[in-house]
Parts: sequence; C-alpha cells; structure tokens
Amino acid sequence: GIGSNPRTYTPNSLQASQNDIIQFVFSGSPGLHSVTQSNFENPCQPLPGGFSSGFVSVSSGSQGPFMAYEIRIVNASQPIWYYCAQTNPEAHCLSGMSGVINPP
Repeated sequence: GIGSNPRTYTPNSLQASQNDIIQFVFSGSPGLHSVTQSNFENPCQPLPGGFSSGFVSVSSGSQGPFMAYEIRIVNASQPIWYYCAQTNPEAHCLSGMSGVINPP
C-alpha cells in the first residue's frame, strides 16, 4: 500500500510468484499519488508500455474504503520497478517513493 510515511510504499520490496495479484492500496499520506512502472536504469521515469494507475487522490483523515490498483505477475523471474509519478510540489520518487517486486 501507499504507506503512512509521506513518501513510501509499504512494503517497498517484496517477492511474488507467477500469476500472483499485487494490490497497491492508496491510504496514508494525503494528496495525489500513483504507482507507475519504471526500470532500474531510470527509476523515476515511466517505462514505455508499462503500467500506471494514474493519479489517485488520498483524502486527509480518510478511514476508507481506499482506492486500489492491481497488477498480475506474468514473469516472476524479472524485477518490476515502480514509483510515484507525482512531482508537485516535489518529486515523490526523488523523496524515496519507489519500490521493486522480485528484486535481483
């Protein structure tokens, strides 16, 4: 999920198997956030053809239900890098809002 720490995913690293469904739950830090696929070489840039939730609004003090975005693991042997594409008022990715599924 989107963590309670303003610029984190919790967890920010995890192992997944073939056909697992990974659910990103937008809770915690208020504002607009996303989960956008990237790669190791360019961790804060969208991967062409990769997934993106688009921006999801998280309300201050919200108790849910929370918006969620899901992806299916189609190749468990390859890492999947992701980040928050929000850049206003600062780049969330540069503040540490990034992660990886099946790290190398």
